[in-house]
Amino acid sequence: MAQPTSDRSSGGGAALLLMLAAIGGTMWFSGTPQSFRPPQPDPWLEVSGALEGVSARLWQDPMGAVADYKSRLADEARKARDAQVDSGTQREASGESEAERLQALQAQIMESAHLLVLPVLVPGDNYTASVETRLRTRTAVVSALHAQQFHPVKRDHIGFASLPDDLTRWTDPPRGMHHFDLPFEWFAPDSVGVAALPLEGRPADDGAGSEASPEPSIVVLWVDERYLGCAPLAQLDGLLDYLMLGTQPADTSTYRRDVRVLGPTSSNILQQMLKEHLSAGSTAGEADAGAGTTASITRRILNYRATAPEALLMNALGAQEAQAPPALQASDDAPVWNYERIISGDEDLLLALVFELSLRGVKLWPDGEGACADQGTSATSEAYSEHHGSADAVVLVGEFDTFYGRAFPVTWSAAVDYVGQLRDNATLSRLGGTERSSGTRTPEGVLQYLRERPDAAEKVWAGFGSALRAALKSSPRRDRQQPQLIRYSYLRGLDGMSVGGGAETSEQSATGSKDSAGEEQWQQPVGTSQLDFVRRLTRTLEGISAEADGVRSRIGAIGIVGTDPYDKQLILQALRARMRGAPVFSTDLDARLLHESQSAWSRNLIVASGFGLELRPELQLNIAPFRSGYQTAAFLATRLAVGGPRILEPRRDAAADDSDAQPRAGARWLPPHDSRPRVFEVARNGAVDLTPHAFSSPLHPPATAQVPDSLGIVAVAIMAICLLLATSRLIPTLSLLWGSPKGKISSDDATHWRRYLLGLLLLTASSLGVTAWFLLSVGPQTIDTGEPVALFDGVSIWPTLVVRLLVLNICLYGIVLGIGALDRNAATLERRFGLKRGQVQKATWRGFRDGWLWNLGFVSEPRGQGRRSVQTVWDTYRSNSQLRYTSLRVGLLVALYMAFAAGLFVVFGFPRSPARGEWARMLDQLTLIVSVVALVTLILFIVDVTRECERLVEYLAKRQSSWPPAKCSARNNRRILDEMAVSELFDVQFVARRTRVVGELIVLPFVALLFTIISRNQLFDGWDWPVSLIVVLGVHALFSICSAVRMRRAAERVRAQSLRRLSERLTLHLGGISEESRAMAEQVRQLMEEIAAVSSGAFAPWSRSPALRALLMPFGGVGALALIDMLAQTGV
Repeated sequence: MAQPTSDRSSGGGAALLLMLAAIGGTMWFSGTPQSFRPPQPDPWLEVSGALEGVSARLWQDPMGAVADYKSRLADEARKARDAQVDSGTQREASGESEAERLQALQAQIMESAHLLVLPVLVPGDNYTASVETRLRTRTAVVSALHAQQFHPVKRDHIGFASLPDDLTRWTDPPRGMHHFDLPFEWFAPDSVGVAALPLEGRPADDGAGSEASPEPSIVVLWVDERYLGCAPLAQLDGLLDYLMLGTQPADTSTYRRDVRVLGPTSSNILQQMLKEHLSAGSTAGEADAGAGTTASITRRILNYRATAPEALLMNALGAQEAQAPPALQASDDAPVWNYERIISGDEDLLLALVFELSLRGVKLWPDGEGACADQGTSATSEAYSEHHGSADAVVLVGEFDTFYGRAFPVTWSAAVDYVGQLRDNATLSRLGGTERSSGTRTPEGVLQYLRERPDAAEKVWAGFGSALRAALKSSPRRDRQQPQLIRYSYLRGLDGMSVGGGAETSEQSATGSKDSAGEEQWQQPVGTSQLDFVRRLTRTLEGISAEADGVRSRIGAIGIVGTDPYDKQLILQALRARMRGAPVFSTDLDARLLHESQSAWSRNLIVASGFGLELRPELQLNIAPFRSGYQTAAFLATRLAVGGPRILEPRRDAAADDSDAQPRAGARWLPPHDSRPRVFEVARNGAVDLTPHAFSSPLHPPATAQVPDSLGIVAVAIMAICLLLATSRLIPTLSLLWGSPKGKISSDDATHWRRYLLGLLLLTASSLGVTAWFLLSVGPQTIDTGEPVALFDGVSIWPTLVVRLLVLNICLYGIVLGIGALDRNAATLERRFGLKRGQVQKATWRGFRDGWLWNLGFVSEPRGQGRRSVQTVWDTYRSNSQLRYTSLRVGLLVALYMAFAAGLFVVFGFPRSPARGEWARMLDQLTLIVSVVALVTLILFIVDVTRECERLVEYLAKRQSSWPPAKCSARNNRRILDEMAVSELFDVQFVARRTRVVGELIVLPFVALLFTIISRNQLFDGWDWPVSLIVVLGVHALFSICSAVRMRRAAERVRAQSLRRLSERLTLHLGGISEESRAMAEQVRQLMEEIAAVSSGAFAPWSRSPALRALLMPFGGVGALALIDMLAQTGV
């Protein structure tokens, strides 16, 4: 009868895993906070004679609040007029009170002895991006004033005044002149915690007199940039004069006015300011603030947002300087505005991006270009034209309706050339003042050199403006000479959003309604939407092979250039859906890119930004992180405007002398090295700061660690031990390590297991030793330029490398322990069926050839119809499957298969690596090759073993077998009446027991394949799946499955032949009339039932087949459930 299989499933391991999963899900669950505020009632008009009478919370759009107020005011006035009721709304709406509001504002300005005026320049249009800009800017300004301990006088209200749109003619405005609304709000010193505020937190007095200066007041003016026109400096002068800031009282001992303009927000306005200054022929240079007006007013422009390269702006205006002048004037007799940019320019951002992309393996320079560095830009250009085929192409997708978008490609080309020149050791030696040397460096070596020599770093940053200016003079159309630079342009507003209307999709414009038929419908090339451009762009980039003079180059990186963040999101969606390999970069960090809804396409986006979402704690204080880098810049600019440069210094004693705290007029408040750019990578939980030390600034929090500290090394060691122990526990669960069927180690195997544990201990110690040595010796060399240590943020390859080492461990142990399992099973079969272990022939090349031919099926079966001796077949099988022959066969197959894989990689390209730094890329390639070779070796070992077993089964299926007559456990002391009939049962039982072990081996490569797939999961980093790697691993799986299916079919043929022959013998015995014939017939019938009931090994149902369960593990949607079920079935 069939032997019942014992159920070793305790379910404890599965229950434990399910419990851990439930706990993890509970811990990771994070619902969106919901507001329990009651519904807001309909707004009602509040008409007040107060200076600030417009209802507006501190986070509202000031211009939107004023526009809404005026709209409701007009509605109320119309209703009152229709009802013929006299009310204050009619007078308010008719504009009679506008002059009164302006006079009240002017009066309060006059009454303030010490006043700081903050004109904040903001876009005034009603586009969604502009509204969001105003919201963020107001939040940043209010937060900065809170950090400086100023609070709003009216926390829920703001005021506004109507001013003529041409402020340059404010003394004699013409009739019918249009007006614009100027929202404003007043702030006063906070009486709470004033004693804790350091003295330098207030605007400092001039040191004259012994009396303390009065507490300052601050008025914030929200200025619509549209009304600055073509003469923004003159308009600002007129604004201040119109508000009577230039009039001073008779007593000037305590009278003081400080004007700090925050802006502009666009490079176009900045260009107009510079044009106005150059047109005036001003030579102010370092002129003292206040020249041309009363000495009691200081004026300063703090540019926190306009980032266009000043070299390009000045070049476009025909100026010779590479930087904007530190003082600006609208005319020769106009007051002087001290000008300072506190945010990194685009030239600095692109310089940082060039270094970052080079760290990620993007080849931006052809071979040997560094040798031309000393010959200037023209020589570098010639090198580009001569060797361009060896460099990667860079695609820039940007808007062309802004100066920023048009200047980006020019600046990018100059930055690539400049860094290419820095690679020359002679150039670096000249900048660093060290001994001149020859040769070239990698960009990583350049960064390490600049980290060690800060003075050289300062010269590098300062010299790029001059290099950009020189590049423009030598070749105005430099970007078109680089075949590696591929440009695509678009107009802002890809979604077709317009003021006063929603986003018109292409389908809506064509049919008037939106059907949910699919994205093909709403991307039709009609209407105002440009979404069809995005689709055509992705298709073009998919099939593009950047060709220049017949030389093909791969796309190394893709840059998204634009001022509209919503356009960036659209392009990112399209590119990431089809192009996962090439790194994508952009500028200006924004929290919209970090939101969970954007993670599918914004993950691993490289962003260069002047600021992150927060400053270092001493500057950020108790303010939460902001929504964008520009908002952080506005926060810092406001703090500088109120507190001056002393906010950047360490806190000093409040009683210290403050006479030297103020810098001289016209000097920079923010040192150049403090405004260096930051480099981020979008991760799962925010943005990871990857800024190298050469770009460091004391304004920002420290960058993400790129080398583990001592505690990190301990953590890596513990993790390695856990993985090794998990591996040693996982493999026994697959029924491959145990010598006994019930999964327990017998006493005979004690020596074997001691050796196994000793080997595990030695492997663990050696792995930890190598890991610690690498981290301690090589790690410090990769600081700032290496891969970040962030296990589950999706920006680090270190978890992938650990998993690959686990794959290597599984494959090596799988091969060794598989060999041991096969040997133990062979010994068990010999004892059970009475087979003798014959003398294995000495390994020879002829024996290897004959064995391989036998394995491939080229050795024909000897003729004859007699019974075949199982002992002879077993001896042949054991001889051909000896370790030396197996190793040679597998080694040759691995070599052939790796040659095939190398051909695939040549045709389709080697898998891209998101690694950062040379060491990380080297380790990534090394572990990938080692793990893939180990996996191939394991799979081909399983294929060879399976093929050998298949050939053994085929021999048993073709002819009736002759088993040794010796007593053995297989006979079970049963009374055998028909020896030939019992031999059929032995055939099936023998095949079942051998194929059970061989079949279970197929699980091992799929476990390794599962971990290989996990290693390239985007949970760790921005991994992709190239066609070449999919084919290599897919063919592996196909080999394993096909081998298992072939072995299963051969086993079924054995059972079918046995049942056929037994059926013939049953018919023969039923024809007899003797008692012995009937007994033999009954025994044959029982044997047939036993054979039909065999359900182990290759005879197991498909639902319990190891091949099917192994296939479900990496490829099925229930892979995790299959793994849990397998662990439960094996008694974990």
